[in-house]
Amino acid sequence: MCFLSLRTSKGGKSCCDWIGRVYLPISNVKFIIISYILFNTIFLTGYVSLGSILISLTAIGYLGFFEAGIDKWVMMVMCVFVIYMHKKNIKDY
Repeated sequence: MCFLSLRTSKGGKSCCDWIGRVYLPISNVKFIIISYILFNTIFLTGYVSLGSILISLTAIGYLGFFEAGIDKWVMMVMCVFVIYMHKKNIKDY
């Protein structure tokens, strides 16, 4: 279901959808931390894509230190994919 939303969403909705579908069921604390980073970045800078990139980097850091197993690598690939999809926005900063 998550992959379907990544394919059909346009304009920044898929990253927020991914956060809700992946982090909310896993842990409410992780969801609150990720949401805090996202909403503060959007509020302070006005760039949704920067918020998406920052939460992906945060997730990669967390997964690298605290998680193990194949799920860790799948999630890290998804985070790298999110950053890759924002490559045009990175060039515009």
